[in-house]
Amino acid sequence: MLCRKFGATGLAVIALLAVAGCGDNGDGEAPDTAPPVLAVSPVALDGPYDPVRDAYGDVTFAHRDAVLPFGFEIRPGVYSCGFEYYTVVDAPVRAASSGVVVYMFQNEGSSDFEIHIRPTQRSVWDVQHDHVLGPTVQEGSPVAAGDVLGSSGEWSATIRRTELSVSRIEGPGTDRSYCPLQFASDLFAAEHQALLDAVNAHGFGPYDSLCSTDVCLP
Repeated sequence: MLCRKFGATGLAVIALLAVAGCGDNGDGEAPDTAPPVLAVSPVALDGPYDPVRDAYGDVTFAHRDAVLPFGFEIRPGVYSCGFEYYTVVDAPVRAASSGVVVYMFQNEGSSDFEIHIRPTQRSVWDVQHDHVLGPTVQEGSPVAAGDVLGSSGEWSATIRRTELSVSRIEGPGTDRSYCPLQFASDLFAAEHQALLDAVNAHGFGPYDSLCSTDVCLP
């Protein structure tokens, strides 16, 4: 994946996209362009750091990264187009936003799932929760922010992981992923800032932000 920086203009770009829309859905009705609101952190971020569990909330500091920021270069030319959280075993994964499950599928070679939630059935915005074990929802299920979707997906015997990303559906090969913090409620933003501070304080990174870029292009 390739990432492109929009700098301080990221929110302005989203606003313009929301106004412009993507055309109708083939039935004469315009799509819903209102962006989602990420009201709840997908994994518990109730600090402070707990040395007994070696964790901040459900994010484990036993993994070398703890959390991967948006735009993080995983390997040369491949970037994280969302937030990837490394968690304790059996950590609940919660819906970050309200909406409806438009589709979900099991990841190839894994027992965990990718779940896509949109604010409405006609929305051009897609909130993805990837690497979810034992999903408690199905396609067509309505969800409220904070509803448990399952638990963190596979990684190792003692560490799990899950990802959160937000995309605008613009057509094959043109979808864009945006840093989740651009859609954050005050609570979501504050919890992630506190996580970032804890990550830096414990020798990870250091990261200036959980968003090293605004937009990620597949």
